[in-house]
Amino acid sequence: MNKILSFILIFLLSAFVLYAQEGDYYKSSDFELLDYTEKPAELSPLKNQNKLSLGVNIGSSFGSFYGNSIFTNYVAPEIKYSFNPKFRITAGTMFTYSMYDGFSMPEEIEANNFWQKQANYYLYAKGEYQLSERFMLRAGGIAEVGNMQGDGFKSGNLGMSLKIGESTYFHADINISSGFPGADLYMPNYSIFNNPYRFGTGFGHGYTSMFR
Repeated sequence: MNKILSFILIFLLSAFVLYAQEGDYYKSSDFELLDYTEKPAELSPLKNQNKLSLGVNIGSSFGSFYGNSIFTNYVAPEIKYSFNPKFRITAGTMFTYSMYDGFSMPEEIEANNFWQKQANYYLYAKGEYQLSERFMLRAGGIAEVGNMQGDGFKSGNLGMSLKIGESTYFHADINISSGFPGADLYMPNYSIFNNPYRFGTGFGHGYTSMFR
């Protein structure tokens, strides 16, 4: 038995040594043998991918609110972490600075009217999980912080995305909120944290824009 085991061990070691050596290959005129020892692999299935990414959204918007013109600037830095290809979270903060054109609300008395210039601060977070190639769940929330003028606006969101066809998707969301949202949240910058299309279709390339 010991002789048999010794023979097997010697055979395996010999095969390994022969495989590890660089050999000379015969190449005929009509056949080419690729020597894999001469060039490294260009692609590796074990290639590392960055799990952590940072970004910032900056923009301006102009519109009308209660019959008055409003101009808003915003900046929103954010961080995204992918635990695995199917689950990732995004968190960030947003600062907005709005200017109103003689802003007043009909149902409010003069003493409670909004200021013509107003700054707001928000924190938001969102997560997404892809259950299958066609179905994805997402949840998130936003809260107004550090603003004496604001109404402490808070909002939570739960949604899903279903891939129906190659370029067809169905999105559904439930939103629960409290407090009165500032006029700055009615502008396009609200999509930073509440637009299911911002972080893409959610399939194939990840939410390239639930939060990409």
